[in-house]
Amino acid sequence: MDNEFTRLTFDGAGIRTGLLGRRYIGCGGWCSLYAKGDISVLVGDMDIRTDTTDDPDSTAPLTLRSHSNSGRRVVPVTEVEAGVAMNLTSNIIVSSGYFIAAWHDLGMRDEYNFGDLFQLSHYDDANILGFDGFFARAEVRF
Repeated sequence: MDNEFTRLTFDGAGIRTGLLGRRYIGCGGWCSLYAKGDISVLVGDMDIRTDTTDDPDSTAPLTLRSHSNSGRRVVPVTEVEAGVAMNLTSNIIVSSGYFIAAWHDLGMRDEYNFGDLFQLSHYDDANILGFDGFFARAEVRF
């Protein structure tokens, strides 16, 4: 196999709820440490398509295989954030910290079985599409 390309799109909406804890530091409360967690339930349409191009010995004509799957999905999303925030003015807030987000049942496995049971026949949707890392943010409120 020479290459494969997978594209996943999700269009939907849902509800979100969360909890925020904040500890103010210093006089005037212009700086704070905080932690927050959110959970969402999204309902929407998911489309996934995989295209592969085969050229096993670089002499045969290219073979293009394509498989797609579409349908309505319910996707739970969890987010956890912790950091420090500073109010520069009454309307400008700068914050930085660590953020973890996970879209459950909306990922794709990094490893594929390209042997006799070629993975284009099915998709493993029991994986998590996630992000974790440091962030910096500036907010202007009016």
